[in-house]
Amino acid sequence: MQYKPYAILLCSIAINSSCWATNTSHDLNGPSHSATQQVPATTLRSIQHDIRNWKLQPAGEKLQQALTQYPQSAQLALLQGKFCYLSEPRQFAAAINALNRAEELGLKDPELYFYRASAKSQPTEPYLMRKQPDYRGAVADFRRAAQLNSERDLRFNIVQALFEAGEYAQALDAANAFLKHKPSIALIADMRMLKGNILAELERHEEALVSYKKAKRQYGYLDKLYYFQAVSLLALNKLQQALEIVDTGIEKGRHHLRELHYIRGVILYQQAKYHAAFDEFSQAWQYQTKWALPLLGCYNSLIQAEQKLDPTRFLDQALALDPMVVIHFHQQDLLKL
Repeated sequence: MQYKPYAILLCSIAINSSCWATNTSHDLNGPSHSATQQVPATTLRSIQHDIRNWKLQPAGEKLQQALTQYPQSAQLALLQGKFCYLSEPRQFAAAINALNRAEELGLKDPELYFYRASAKSQPTEPYLMRKQPDYRGAVADFRRAAQLNSERDLRFNIVQALFEAGEYAQALDAANAFLKHKPSIALIADMRMLKGNILAELERHEEALVSYKKAKRQYGYLDKLYYFQAVSLLALNKLQQALEIVDTGIEKGRHHLRELHYIRGVILYQQAKYHAAFDEFSQAWQYQTKWALPLLGCYNSLIQAEQKLDPTRFLDQALALDPMVVIHFHQQDLLKL
């Protein structure tokens, strides 16, 4: 895309923002002060319009020019954070850096905290746990945005960040409060599905299945919902039901086929159907060839099946992708693959 050079340049400016002053914390909604700069309103509106309408190339050009003239502008730092968050390739660290800069310059804006929370909560290779997102920081920022009367309904975002942070008791309380008190109609099914995940993490799988069933009334077409149901059925050792649910999910599947084939492999392995399990792990790996877990599943299946085919190549390939794959295989959280 043509706007990529601007994204890379502007986001590198955000990363190397130590050249900017950071000695202010005044709210720009109050009186102005010398540490910040007033950018013409027409310039800000023009950049904001372009970003809102995904016209990122002209937005990048205007931002670059404006930042050269007004490097001390908190509003421009906010727009730069949005730009880095939305541009391809996504630059989450640079977005956080720019939004930190806006806050240091005194801006107290719900959009600042929303975008910073969103950037902090971006998952990267969750099962490897190598670049763990800052979910607790995201919770704090989402709550700060809500306190500043954000126009967005952030209750779902808060519950989701609590869930990802492993704060399951808090997440469950917040989910129940949402569903009980004036829930947003558009988010009810999403919250019920998320509540199911929370209950599953708390090993309350029967209750999780009830919540998934309620979500299914609206989201019966979502393949990931069938995957989540299969995780709880597997935990309850209801293997045949889990397999039937997975098969339905695969029939409807579009976005989560790798997870569905992976868990189908896990179920078949538990049923001692090792040849079929190998096929499913192989299929899962085809969807993401840098994913080590299904390769280890292939290895384990071949070992159990006592095939003449040498299984060590699957182990070697898995270890090359993830030297800790054996530990990760046994510690995997199926809800967060």
